[in-house]
Amino acid sequence: MDERYADIEQAVALSALLGYLNYSEGRPDPRFQAGLSDAYRYLAARRVARPWTELAGVLRAKLADLRAAGASAFRDSTQAEHVITLAFERLPAAYRDYHADLLFHQPDEMLFQPFFLARACEAVLAEGGPWDEVERILAGALRRLNDFVGYRPVAILETRPQGEPYEHEKVRPIPLFIRGAGVAWGRYHDLVAQALAVLAATDPALREEACFQLDLLDELAMDPRAYDHGHPANRRPNYVFGEWDPHHLDGQGRYRRYVVRQVTLDALPFRVLLAFLLRKCSSSSK
Repeated sequence: MDERYADIEQAVALSALLGYLNYSEGRPDPRFQAGLSDAYRYLAARRVARPWTELAGVLRAKLADLRAAGASAFRDSTQAEHVITLAFERLPAAYRDYHADLLFHQPDEMLFQPFFLARACEAVLAEGGPWDEVERILAGALRRLNDFVGYRPVAILETRPQGEPYEHEKVRPIPLFIRGAGVAWGRYHDLVAQALAVLAATDPALREEACFQLDLLDELAMDPRAYDHGHPANRRPNYVFGEWDPHHLDGQGRYRRYVVRQVTLDALPFRVLLAFLLRKCSSSSK
């Protein structure tokens, strides 16, 4: 283990993360998701520029230590070894190439946040072995990841009778909150955590009137696509802020994932700051 991270296991249960990677079939696990967020927080405190790449090295080193110590659970660590390479290194690069036009404006650190990486691990694991079939696994994982297009008015053409969007329009919203795992470490952590706390403290009667039940929110995610003011999808005022994902419903037809626009998240802190400054100016003028 790199001596720079000698105390990492005081903050992150690396063995638990490796256990998931070595034995899971891709079923979401809040403990694994939260563990990745903790790992990102630890690495960010040490000013690591690319946490997902550095974490891959840390996990490999821990895996080697466990094998050297004779840990029976990792006597065969073939799956974990391949998944670390595929999910932490190969898939982010493939995702970048796949969305070279759609997401060219986004820096890597904005895309590859901890819960996105958790979804990447789940997608790779769900594809399953043989683990040397790299192209198959990457192609399948990309299809699993790219699960959102949102409101997109599409002309009904003879070549697309169902009005389906083009595959490269579909994207993976970046999860900022996942039920059971909490709020992901990152740029929007404090904003999202405070917003959820406000909603939780809101009068239940008001939430009921708005047809909003916080305990049904499985995921709050951010749309990483650029905001186009001229696009027909954005001519409807409510869609400026975000939308409930119509393809993530439960058995009773209730929405379970909300996708918010990045422009909204970026604007909210400035709106709060502006309100504070206006209040200060108003009080000082009296």
